[in-house]
Amino acid sequence: MTTTIAPPLGLRPDFTLDPDQRRAVDRIAAFDFAPIRARLQRSTPIASPVLDLMILEFRRFLAMYAIARRPLPMFSHAVDEVWHLALLFSRQYARLCEEAFGEFLHHDPAIEPWENPADRWEEFAGLYTRMYGQLGTLWENARESAGIVPASTRPAPTPAAMH
Repeated sequence: MTTTIAPPLGLRPDFTLDPDQRRAVDRIAAFDFAPIRARLQRSTPIASPVLDLMILEFRRFLAMYAIARRPLPMFSHAVDEVWHLALLFSRQYARLCEEAFGEFLHHDPAIEPWENPADRWEEFAGLYTRMYGQLGTLWENARESAGIVPASTRPAPTPAAMH
């Protein structure tokens, strides 16, 4: 089954971009990830549709950065793998960053556990759903692996816990 992704990157039609954001998202959507995809395919036993999904979600992550203009947490190990490989293709990645953001987007790994990972998840998921709709499978899998319970399913605090 093929999923049609509306250009660019499946952005919701009701999500508004200013001209700079639109230019950045268009650059990310048009960027040639073929060398990165080929390297992933050679180095991992992952089916082609999953590789394509990993790259799509990395593009979406970059577009989220273009909108937020601040570092975002990387929850998905699969999407992070694409980022790591993109960094190995440093000239291409630097060109993409310059064209899309006007600066290099550094990958800063978390050295210490995040404070309030559930809050960081809610912030990330909120932006993702505003931009693209329902969270993609790779992000949901990452949330589950991290043991993060979405706010919508957390039990309400009891009166005793509120004191």
